[in-house]
Amino acid sequence: MQDFDDADYFEMLEMMSAKDKKDRPIDPAIMWKQYQEKGD
Repeated sequence: MQDFDDADYFEMLEMMSAKDKKDRPIDPAIMWKQYQEKGD
């Protein structure tokens, strides 16, 4: 976890807090859905 610096953290925060779907590289809901399907 040492490689995880402030820049990465703020980038992640920015991504997660993006209100507009197009501002997010991937929608968490879609990511979760894909994760669930992979588990089947």
